Amino acid sequence: MSRIGRSLLLHHEVLTVDELLARIDAVTVDQVGAAARRVLGAPRTVVVLGPFEETDFATDS
Repeated sequence: MSRIGRSLLLHHEVLTVDELLARIDAVTVDQVGAAARRVLGAPRTVVVLGPFEETDFATDS
């Protein structure tokens, strides 16, 4: 049931296992490369929640 519920909530459709496998098999190497470039090429962001001391972030350059 969790696969069906997740499918409905996220994709608004329920695929059969065969349909899902067909979509996975249809992914090309170029598509994977494009996704990797988009994700790994994006600027990175760091978030820090305190409490912390300023010295916690000191670097020895």
